[in-house]
Amino acid sequence: MIATTLPDGSRLLIAQSMRQAEDLQEFILSTMGLILLVIVWLTLLLGWRMGRQMLERVDQINDTARHILRGDLSRRVAFSGRDDEFDELAAHLNRMLIHIEQLVNGMREVTDNVAHDLKRPLSRLRSRMEVTLLEAREPQEYRHTIKSAVEDVDGMIHTFNALLEIAQAEAGSYRGEWENIDLSTLTGDLGVLYKDLVEDQGQQLQLELQPGISIQGNHHLLSVAISNLLENAHNYAGASARIKLQLRQEHGHAVLTVSDSGPGIPTDQQQRVLQRFVRLERARSTSGNGLGLSLVAAVAQLHKAILELANNSPGLRVVLSFDASEPNCLKRDQ
Repeated sequence: MIATTLPDGSRLLIAQSMRQAEDLQEFILSTMGLILLVIVWLTLLLGWRMGRQMLERVDQINDTARHILRGDLSRRVAFSGRDDEFDELAAHLNRMLIHIEQLVNGMREVTDNVAHDLKRPLSRLRSRMEVTLLEAREPQEYRHTIKSAVEDVDGMIHTFNALLEIAQAEAGSYRGEWENIDLSTLTGDLGVLYKDLVEDQGQQLQLELQPGISIQGNHHLLSVAISNLLENAHNYAGASARIKLQLRQEHGHAVLTVSDSGPGIPTDQQQRVLQRFVRLERARSTSGNGLGLSLVAAVAQLHKAILELANNSPGLRVVLSFDASEPNCLKRDQ
């Protein structure tokens, strides 16, 4: 309302109704209230749906865990196809379950193989002792029996030590010291050590070593791996075989190669011989426990190296490729 006094003394009053503004205000408040109710309802609905979806995914994981606890290690967490955080979690859990299943199956296989492979030396040891005790013998015969028994026990200890090193290497829990290793010097020393042994058997060992190649690793495990490769080539390549030990650096990788001119390993058996206690038919007439290449594979895995078996035409070629450009990745906590 607006009021004023005119010159003749009369008063002028001008007024406008507020009804329209009040109606507009009531409409706006009602609309805002309705929108707020809709937002609250949609929020509750969305929260309920999201909570239900999350609980369903958690129930799927719990169901998988219950089946695994009952012994079904083949169960895996299902994917929703949404490519969300739960699918990422499921992928990590499935990779973990695959690794656990492999370790458990490997443990079962090792247990069976240990029982099978140790039964023969233990039975031989017991029989030898029983025969020796049947009657009185000369001191020299007793010494011979005891010496044979010690050799059998040494073989079993060697088998257990190899299994322990393989298990620690595969689990990444080896407690040995990690340091900068002059791989050229280490390989050269082992090559010279085996050169006399190989040549005494009528074989040839050729060394082609590039100097100055170093990696981070464990000296003992690397020595064992290289020795096993040379030992296998020496034992199975045959008489008058040619064995070559090479070390070179290629594109930031230290590449160690042991090749021979022997009968080699069939292509379909090259991955199989990396398993524990696996020995090909022609190798069963020679001494050994079938753990040499298994230990090499475990050492390669621990050092993040790539192990390849290939045909040498003729013979076998084993290649170990270490990434020398990333030494920090090879260190382990002591």
